[in-house]
Amino acid sequence: MKKIFILIAGLCSGFAGANELVLTTSQAKGGANMFALDFISSGDAVDLVARVNIPDAALAKVNHSNCAKSLPAGFTSMCSVAKGMLIVQVFNSDLSKFPKGRVNLGVFTVSYPDAKARSFTFAMNDLSDAKSNLLKLDTQAQ
Repeated sequence: MKKIFILIAGLCSGFAGANELVLTTSQAKGGANMFALDFISSGDAVDLVARVNIPDAALAKVNHSNCAKSLPAGFTSMCSVAKGMLIVQVFNSDLSKFPKGRVNLGVFTVSYPDAKARSFTFAMNDLSDAKSNLLKLDTQAQ
């Protein structure tokens, strides 16, 4: 029992204070590429900008209509596609912090004429606190 408690405590301490963007990809029926974007918050950030590279962007049709539909109260988002990237901005005008835990930033669909699977990667991402200090932001693609 003691070993299990120590293992759980060790695992939990590894997540303390970490901010992370998680990109989970899959291929939908009919060949469309799908990905979900989540932010794991440590509770110290007030805004973020996530950028995902869209491979073969000139051929891609990106659906971002489900962008940031379930944000915490008070947060606003802007989603766009520019320069071969999907850009997701989330901010709070009264400088309230993201709650600790997982925040879904949306599920996106990218269609191509050839229906081949593509690999999506992060571009440069920004995360800041209420004083506009940049915070460390880890990324993970699954």
